[in-house]
Amino acid sequence: MKMTGAGIRRRKEKGPATQPRDRSVEGKAMKNRVNALRHFAPLIMMMTLLGLGCQRAEQTEERRITVALPQWFSPSEKSPWLQTAWQMIREENPEWTFDLELVPGKTEQVLQKLMVVHASGEGPDLACVRLDSMPALVDQGILEPMDNRLPVQAWGTLIPALVPSVEWQGMRYVLPYDIGVRVILYRKDLFDAAGIPVPSPTWTWDELAAGAKGLTQDLDGNGTIDQWGFGVPAARSRKSILQWLPWFWGLGGVLQDKEGQITLCTPAAAGAMQWYRDLAHKHRVTPTTLYAMDQDTIFQGLAGGLFAMTEGGSWERAMLKKHSQYNDQIRIACLPRARPGGASIPLVDGWGFGVLTQDKEKLPVLVRLLEHLCSTEHQVAKYSGSGMLSPFQPVYDDPLFTQDPEGMVLAAALRDARPAPTLPSFPSISEALEIALQEVLMEGKSPSEALADQDQRLRSRKTQDK
Repeated sequence: MKMTGAGIRRRKEKGPATQPRDRSVEGKAMKNRVNALRHFAPLIMMMTLLGLGCQRAEQTEERRITVALPQWFSPSEKSPWLQTAWQMIREENPEWTFDLELVPGKTEQVLQKLMVVHASGEGPDLACVRLDSMPALVDQGILEPMDNRLPVQAWGTLIPALVPSVEWQGMRYVLPYDIGVRVILYRKDLFDAAGIPVPSPTWTWDELAAGAKGLTQDLDGNGTIDQWGFGVPAARSRKSILQWLPWFWGLGGVLQDKEGQITLCTPAAAGAMQWYRDLAHKHRVTPTTLYAMDQDTIFQGLAGGLFAMTEGGSWERAMLKKHSQYNDQIRIACLPRARPGGASIPLVDGWGFGVLTQDKEKLPVLVRLLEHLCSTEHQVAKYSGSGMLSPFQPVYDDPLFTQDPEGMVLAAALRDARPAPTLPSFPSISEALEIALQEVLMEGKSPSEALADQDQRLRSRKTQDK
């Protein structure tokens, strides 16, 4: 049955009668509630703030330090010295989380990626970089000065040759960690088979050429050389120029005169390029196609017996020992002198740690980490396991260097070594030298002419830039 509006009104009217409210009682209750609220308000406010504080603390980002490493520096079972260092620093600083960012790629790619992530504002706090990349990183505003921020005692024990690699405009920016020095790598079994004396500590360029002639052989008598006495990596690249610099230095060469002027056309530069050409065309101890051979090609040849010796890095000797079936026959010797009584000046380069953060809470932790990595114990373990040299002089008091013949060669080489040039203009200089060397080896251009042309090109470019 449908109910009308009147019916609804009547049903409401039939409900129980509403009791009249006592206004005085309600007023007293309200007053009591207000007084109670006033009494507990401070306590409620305090509890609220404490709750917010706890919530904020829970939401605070974890204390974190990020370290960027080249991929080949990854702590692993193959590098227990690194595993130990990271474990120690984590145990000493349990309130911090340490993130290791492994940067893949070649040296140039590592540098480029570091610049990109820093520009994005998400760069690491500490990064392992090539020593010769330090000026570019400082110029980009990426590295922080380390003198007054990281009072690591290791500064005072650095090998003197490395000082130019860590300082820029009077400030230190990189603490070296892992270095290598250029030496002669040779196959002792091939020397013995040919009856050639192994290199002496005082040997010369002429003795190298004479020994290499005896080692250059047609082993199967088919009229083709099967074994070359000396391998020269001269393909156009910056690495080839770094290989060439010790020969240039051995003739007294400098890239920058006392007035700070860069000049390529010097007797030392011409003599060092002529030496390369003579090895192929006069002494005939290396292929005439050396201008197309890079370091990898030469090392594969040394490992397989195509070359009896070459110039290489001390770190590459350790790599050859791992990958060549003749690993027990690979030896090292110092670079020869241009003339009797002359100087043997190898190149030293490597990697070091630079600071990118300004966070004062992180710096003491980074100091302790670097102290672990620079300790003599850690550096000796690193050399024993990898063959990578230490930048710190106390390490060379270890019997590994005072009693082992090859260790003694490496220690002596480091005493006389020079770092790769840190001149801002060196990339342009290297390019000019690469072109000149290619012209000498491929086209038969005289070294003086090729260098003069590139010297003029550099000066013209400098004038245009102004």
